Order: sequence, then structure tokens, then C-alpha cells
Amino acid sequence: MKGYEKDRKAVEAAKLTNEFIEKSAAVLEASAVNKARLAAGKMPGNLVLTRDAGDRLPTMPSMKKAFGLRLGCFAEMPVERGIAIATGMDIVEMPMSGDNWAEVYPVWAKAVVPNLARYDGLYVHIKGPDIPGHDGKAAKKLACIEAIDRYFFGTLLGELKLEDVVLAVTADHATPAVLKAHSDDPVPLIILGGGITGGEVETFGETACSKGSLGEMVGTQLLPKLLELAG
Repeated sequence: MKGYEKDRKAVEAAKLTNEFIEKSAAVLEASAVNKARLAAGKMPGNLVLTRDAGDRLPTMPSMKKAFGLRLGCFAEMPVERGIAIATGMDIVEMPMSGDNWAEVYPVWAKAVVPNLARYDGLYVHIKGPDIPGHDGKAAKKLACIEAIDRYFFGTLLGELKLEDVVLAVTADHATPAVLKAHSDDPVPLIILGGGITGGEVETFGETACSKGSLGEMVGTQLLPKLLELAG
């Protein structure tokens, strides 16, 4: 509500929204469905999220129709799972990572090769660093990135035959800890495998990748580029 404190309509709308969220939370807590979920060891649906609300599923192009690809998706967050479903990807159920990086990231990595045999490609979305970014915890964000490097990629690269695949590593957005929010900063991208020859960049990060041979790309250019490199 910052900036709208003196707008009577905005204040009233915020009050009504907050009242709805509080009352819906109470209804959900008393729900027989949620009690059954808890008894079964499942997570309850305990909050109605009003951000970006809508009353229908978005119409999105199918990856199969657009690119001729059958894709599988590893994702923890509902938003990414929803995008995958809306674009015709299959959800591959994986354990939630939380802060248990050393145990869970190798499990994700070891599941990649068996699932590549089932699909034309995989979309693997690792949520980890975004959360401490929003919390303003730069040291924890760095530790999570290091854990992904060590436990996910350190395991994955021992499982893959890079000459048989094209692998892209990037991010869907930046979340600087200093902002505690998403920003429009460019994110690093590296593509390897499939006989791709190396460039002059030897480390992976915003500064190093800004000097790479790929130059700047927008998101819609990435998948066509990967298909081009995969032949």
C-alpha cells in the first residue's frame, strides 16, 4: 500500500482483501479435506493467494505443437509446475529440496538421464537461490548456488555423455539480495555439449558471461537456439 495511504478506495480494497485472506485461511484450516491431507502426511492448502489472481487457465502454446518436442519438467514451485502443465510438459515428481541440498540435489541429478530416455528434453527448475534472495540473505544465496554446483552439477556431469546432449544453464530472472525482489538485470547463460566448442569464458556468472560469444538473448530465442545446436 506504500504510496496509496491517502487513497480511500485503495485503503478500503486492501482492508477487504486482508479480511478475505484471513477468513479464507480459517475456513481452510477447518476443512475436512485439509484434515485428511494432514492425516495422510500431505501438505494442506491453507492460504488463498490473491497476487495475479484469475478465473481461468491461460491459453498457452503447446511445446509439442510449437517445437515438436515432448518435454518433462522437474519443478518444486506451483508457478513453474503450472507453466509446465499449461504448455503441455509432463511433471516428473521429485522430492522437495528445502535446505536439504546435499541429499536432494544428487537425487535430482541422478534422475535426469533415465528421464532423458523418456522425453526429447527436460526443463529442470531449481528454486533454491531465489528464496534467500527475497529474504536479503546474500551469504545463504551464495551457499545455495555453491550447493547446486557441487551436488547437482557435480553429480549430473558424471552421469551425462555431453556429446549426446545439449545442456543450457541459466536463470529465469535475477533476485538481488540487496533488493529482496526480482529485477530486470540480465542473467548468465552457458550452453555446452553436443559437440559445441568452448568459448573464451572460463567462469559462469553475470560479468564473465557478458563477454561470451552468445551475446545478449531474450528468453524466446533460447529454445530455438538449443534446437539449432542440437541439429
